[in-house]
Amino acid sequence: MKSKKKRSNDAVAEVIGTVLMLGMAISLIAMVYISVLSYPFTPSTISADLIGSVDGNSIIIEHHGGDSLSLSTEIMITVGGSATRITVEDYLDDESKADGLWNIGERVVYSDETLTNLQVKVAVVDAESNSAILMGVLQDETTITTPALDTSVDSISPYEITFSPLTTTATGDSGLDNVTLYYRWSNDNVSWGESISGETNDTVDSNTTDIDSSFDKGTETNFANAQDTSPDSDFMNIQENFTGVSAVDEWLFVDSGSSLTLLQWQTESGSSPYIDADDASYIHEDRTASMEEGWFDFDNTAETGAGYTVNFSFLCYGDDNDDGWDIYYDTDGDESAEGSISFTCTQTGSYAWLTSDDLPGTYTATQINAMKIMLDTTNGGGGDDRYIDACRMGISRTASTNYEIDFEYNWSNADFDKENEEICFYVDSHDGSENLNVNYWSGSSWSSLGSITGTGWTNLTATGLTSSTYTIQLIGATESSDTSQDDWDIDVISLHTWNSTQGVNWGIWSDASNPDTASPWSWDFNFPNGSGYYEFYSIGMYNDDVEAAPGSADAICKYEV
Repeated sequence: MKSKKKRSNDAVAEVIGTVLMLGMAISLIAMVYISVLSYPFTPSTISADLIGSVDGNSIIIEHHGGDSLSLSTEIMITVGGSATRITVEDYLDDESKADGLWNIGERVVYSDETLTNLQVKVAVVDAESNSAILMGVLQDETTITTPALDTSVDSISPYEITFSPLTTTATGDSGLDNVTLYYRWSNDNVSWGESISGETNDTVDSNTTDIDSSFDKGTETNFANAQDTSPDSDFMNIQENFTGVSAVDEWLFVDSGSSLTLLQWQTESGSSPYIDADDASYIHEDRTASMEEGWFDFDNTAETGAGYTVNFSFLCYGDDNDDGWDIYYDTDGDESAEGSISFTCTQTGSYAWLTSDDLPGTYTATQINAMKIMLDTTNGGGGDDRYIDACRMGISRTASTNYEIDFEYNWSNADFDKENEEICFYVDSHDGSENLNVNYWSGSSWSSLGSITGTGWTNLTATGLTSSTYTIQLIGATESSDTSQDDWDIDVISLHTWNSTQGVNWGIWSDASNPDTASPWSWDFNFPNGSGYYEFYSIGMYNDDVEAAPGSADAICKYEV
């Protein structure tokens, strides 16, 4: 039996597949060709030379030559992928577009705050011909790397430092704007910052002491109101007193009760003491020198104080004008002269008042009331008669204005053995401009603590507080020629004492080199608090961004002077 042969279709299928693939490829090529040829592109019929640039936040396109362009010319600006379409007319200045054209030398300026670091592309298209005149990239995109805000002060070795300054360095990105050094200090490596113990506030005890044996000056009211440790609604007032003087111009005649112990002149006529008034009594010496007459007392003055100028006046005459007498003066009444001045009687023929020179220096009212004089004759030529009918002492003083204040205040049970001791004042108000000086009694004299120069708190170191008794003085800063009267309302006078463990907590090291503004980051640290324990960290900054402070110190050391 013969078998039939089966016809195979494999070869036919492969041919058909190849033909189909070829047909598809030809179709795709045709589609791309049709798409490209259908894009509306018209070759430019305009010939213009345009130059574009980026300047800061501005895109500038300048017409450098060729055809003038219509104000309807469009510019497509693409910044970082974001496109904006503008027309020349909207961005050309008024003068340039006055003729209706964009001409050579004229610029289109477009501002955009987002240009930094982004790609900028422009295309200038003539709207009338729909032709491209300029296409290009004016600025490429740039990538900015922000420096890391991560700095650290490098370890300090050896731990114990005995020299200053110490070059201290920090590790950090060199692109940072600056790096600031922070530090803290302790005297015991435990207390960072100050802690207080044993604190006392002791109000002033007394205003009645007179440790310098001088009178208080001024007026004081309501002392108890200053016995506070903090301000309240009441206060003590102290005010300067007037210590100036009034003008004085007074004559004091020889006291009619004077008891003379020297009677050597030739004549004593009338009633003793002969020269106490303008009357018939007188004394006379003809021509002998060194004849003594005295001692003459004077009426007392009612004035007080000091600063008086003294002279003597005589109602006298002589036979010629060259004879006279020396005036010996005694200011304590013991008839022992402290000095003398010369007097010449220049009056002849009849009595007249003649005045001597002033005694040297100035005198107190007490000295004036004790004053006695003795007259000892002197001859200018051969010697002639001289007569005295009356004598008077002249005292004078120029008026002056002055205000003074001087008060003492005392603690009788002061806390005097603390590390920190201050005397504290709170001045509620002050009428005037004078400062109030504060002194303490050192045992033999007053020494300065400082001055109260305004209202509010004044805290002064209580120098000299070495025992439970402490005395201070409040005295005006201007105690002579002070022409205005000041007063102070004082609310608090107290002693503040306490013990403390010293330390300085984290803060910026105060130095012209801190922060450091250029890498490598370093400082010459000068250990501003002296011996003790120091810890450090650093803080970087970039574009106003500030590194966070670390939780603990970057570096530590101990400094010993």
